[in-house]
Amino acid sequence: MDIELRFIGGDESYEIDEWMVEELAELTSPQRIDILHQIEEYCDDLPEKDGWTQYVAGVIREEPTLYFKLEYLKQNSEHPIFLSVTLIDADEFLDYINLHQTLKQWKK
Repeated sequence: MDIELRFIGGDESYEIDEWMVEELAELTSPQRIDILHQIEEYCDDLPEKDGWTQYVAGVIREEPTLYFKLEYLKQNSEHPIFLSVTLIDADEFLDYINLHQTLKQWKK
């Protein structure tokens, strides 16, 4: 049984899949909070692509710096569903920068 958490507040609305909740539970509390804050800040600005999951990378500025990627589904006129979060290395994060697929690059 899949459980999806739905977050609705103000203009932001998104869902987090149960799988991602389990992945977030493996991180420290400050790391989880940072990722969730970034999702809230940028979720409405992410591009839509009907029927296809997409990836976007982000960074947690702590010591040491942590990089992550989010898998999400955002279809036309629907709120995004975040499916997974995975820690990545700096090289993979740089690849996402070159592809213009980082959270901050999507901010309108």
